Amino acid sequence: YTLKILAPEQGLYSLHVCWLKQPITGSPFTLIVRPAPDASKCILSDKFQEVITVLLNTAVEFAVDTTVAGYGVLDVVVTDPLHRANKVTPTTEEHGKHALHHVKLAPKMVGVHTVNLTWDGVGIPGSPLNINAIDPSQCIVSKFLIDTIPLGK
Repeated sequence: YTLKILAPEQGLYSLHVCWLKQPITGSPFTLIVRPAPDASKCILSDKFQEVITVLLNTAVEFAVDTTVAGYGVLDVVVTDPLHRANKVTPTTEEHGKHALHHVKLAPKMVGVHTVNLTWDGVGIPGSPLNINAIDPSQCIVSKFLIDTIPLGK
């Protein structure tokens, strides 16, 4: 048998199922009706709306607010400069109906790391992020630059 339910509003519902006027095992069942996920309503923290540059092995932190995005799952996948994908697990902070997901990562390789953020499988606004990791020990200042930079600049 298949049962389709069209709930009039979100919330908790109790479903009583009987066979030959007797409740079946597990009845009543609790149903939680939530809004469908809507990735377009996720809000990425402002400071990461464009390419950023960080030092190698330095933590990068940002947040995704999913308060009005319906029920879903935030997936974070970081692709390194060698095109290897790694999943990052965000920490979730919930206060009543407010949901904020914190993401923290530290690039371990020099180059651009692409961070793809999806809410229930759909990309969120501002994703993907590009994080450029640099290693100052690999920077070289040539004699040409040293000779041509004015004093005090």
